[in-house]
Amino acid sequence: KIGLCHLKGLGAKKDEKLAFDWFSTGARLGNPRAMYMLGECYYFGVGTEADKVAAVDCFTKAEAKTDSSDDDNGERVSLLLALGHCFEFGIGTDADPRRARLLYKAAADSGRADALYELGRAILYGVGMKAEYAAARPPFLRSARKGYVPAMLMVGKFSDDGRGVPKNKDDAQNWYLKSVN
Repeated sequence: KIGLCHLKGLGAKKDEKLAFDWFSTGARLGNPRAMYMLGECYYFGVGTEADKVAAVDCFTKAEAKTDSSDDDNGERVSLLLALGHCFEFGIGTDADPRRARLLYKAAADSGRADALYELGRAILYGVGMKAEYAAARPPFLRSARKGYVPAMLMVGKFSDDGRGVPKNKDDAQNWYLKSVN
């Protein structure tokens, strides 16, 4: 938490290098939240030079030490999504689409809108499985109903194209308007 204070300048001088050092200490002591934040620092080059391999290593270690009961503020879901992207696109590791899909599914189990969207996208584009247009719609729809704009656009496109659902221009227009508003 001291690292977060220095990272954001909350009650302490904003100092990314010092934040990185505190996250490193926490990670060495086995704290999964510190491991995740250290991975974020490596991924984006905050307080250190960007190193995607080190980021994936930190994310993987954090994932191994957390479960859904540890997620008090959504960091576990963010961790799963970050690690999923790394495995999907081969960032800092070999691409492993199957593992990426499993990580997206675990994140989506939280019900968080962005995680549902990522699962829908993985199903739609066949990440680690055969692409299934109709099966992608339910997670997109759940995400859209939670107000996630990219999902609203996708649900509108489903109705617009008539793939996976009957073609319905009125429904498509409704979702497009919701996304604008």
